[in-house]
Amino acid sequence: MIALAYIASVKRPIEKVEKIMSDKPDRRIAQEFRNQPFGHHSPELQRVLYKFRSHPMEGKYVFLEIEPHKRWTIGQLTGVRGESVKPVSEIVYTSIEDAEWEVFKRRWQFYFEESLDDID
Repeated sequence: MIALAYIASVKRPIEKVEKIMSDKPDRRIAQEFRNQPFGHHSPELQRVLYKFRSHPMEGKYVFLEIEPHKRWTIGQLTGVRGESVKPVSEIVYTSIEDAEWEVFKRRWQFYFEESLDDID
């Protein structure tokens, strides 16, 4: 059973979000997030995270806590209040850092049409 969906979101007009960053950032930004998903980030990574977290609710990737503090999977919001988060993966993560990384990769793919599967 899925217990919680973790969502970091601030409601902002999508037009404002799109103006923040129109070019694809350097992949070193992704590596920075992989190395340190929590804590202080460079201004470049902060801009990317702002864009990702400002995505409209419909279609937004999130991680779902299956077992408190132990197991997570990936889901997608429907954008409809009261509807359950739609699981999009059968993979279960035993590290919150790995779950965060998977959400980051999916958001990167969505915004920049580039896979990060080659970054470990």
